[in-house]
Amino acid sequence: MAAEQEDLLREVFRDLQGRGLVQPNRKLVPFKRGKRDAPKFHAGTLHRQHIYYWLGNHVFEPDGLRFILLHEERHLRGNLSQTAYLLSMIGWAALFVYLIQVGYLRESPWSLLQILLVPAVWYTAMPFLRIDEYRCDLWAAKQMKDELGVVRPSEVVRITMTFKVRDLTRAQRASLFFARRVLHIDYHPPLEKRVALIASEIDGLDKESE
Repeated sequence: MAAEQEDLLREVFRDLQGRGLVQPNRKLVPFKRGKRDAPKFHAGTLHRQHIYYWLGNHVFEPDGLRFILLHEERHLRGNLSQTAYLLSMIGWAALFVYLIQVGYLRESPWSLLQILLVPAVWYTAMPFLRIDEYRCDLWAAKQMKDELGVVRPSEVVRITMTFKVRDLTRAQRASLFFARRVLHIDYHPPLEKRVALIASEIDGLDKESE
């Protein structure tokens, strides 16, 4: 099954390239390290022509893979995420440098506050990262409706993004809950909000245009 899914992914990828929806210089690159609870796709940050993937044991339908690849393609065509990181880092770094120059953050215990630079950059950029996720969702869904004839892209997204994760221990579940619900480290919007936005913005386009 894993080999069949790999073949299907590459077939869908080549088809999208042939239609001009994915640029011809893109490359599919499998993740090589790390355990993952669910399938993962990621547009390259440094290697801007790479779409990284890990399929796991999940069974995808062709339309589901089309949406995912188009979503990642939109990430590669835009720079909102990178811009958000850069501006956030520049802003916070400038503030910290200023505080150090005027005498703050030089001596303990105040110097320990410098470790807050990384989370400050992350959480300041996060709202823009979420906006980028919504934007990529809408673009991918619109291509599927306009170019591929999918009537209800939101239903494709709902089915495709509902993953069955591996069994977790109590400690792992507690750690995951703390990371996602308390620290809010995941910038991806909840699935129900993503589906609802696509349903309201894309599914009914034909009716609105008539």
